[in-house]
Amino acid sequence: MEQNEFDLISAAQQGSKDAFLALYRQHVDVLYRTLLARIGHKETVEDVVQETFLRAIAALPSFTPRRTASFRAWLFRIAMNLYISQYRKQRRVTTVDPETLSALADNAPGGAGLGFAGDFDTVHVRREIEKLEEKEQEIITLRYFSELSYEEIASALGMSVSAVGVRLHRALKRLKGKLGD
Repeated sequence: MEQNEFDLISAAQQGSKDAFLALYRQHVDVLYRTLLARIGHKETVEDVVQETFLRAIAALPSFTPRRTASFRAWLFRIAMNLYISQYRKQRRVTTVDPETLSALADNAPGGAGLGFAGDFDTVHVRREIEKLEEKEQEIITLRYFSELSYEEIASALGMSVSAVGVRLHRALKRLKGKLGD
């Protein structure tokens, strides 16, 4: 964790609204994009992002950088737990419209790292990702849309680093096979 973020967290824990606002600005866009790629429903994503930051404010005094890989991973864990506990119970079908997926793919900082050669149909890729196990979908989203490290993903999802690596490798191998790499 870089010193500036550590200082902001410390200040926010002491009640600085400006420090929390700076943390919010640092993380809101990547959290939104990641959740949009994962959930696919803009209104749901907006609700989850809003609730994530409200919960983060309430839980900030208990956040300790030594126990958690990063503030960003901690936020993702809050967001994914929130989504799982509240929205999945409603059994919403989440589909991403082609324009949203295309924009996400174009803007994903690590998107090229997926290893797909040439042009591909983003709708087809999304459908194939949705066929993967839930944890694999989360790992792919966090790795390639949010550029989280294996350690940050492990922290966000409550898994070991080696389990993240194995699950990611297996998921990408299946995806490449289905997409005819």
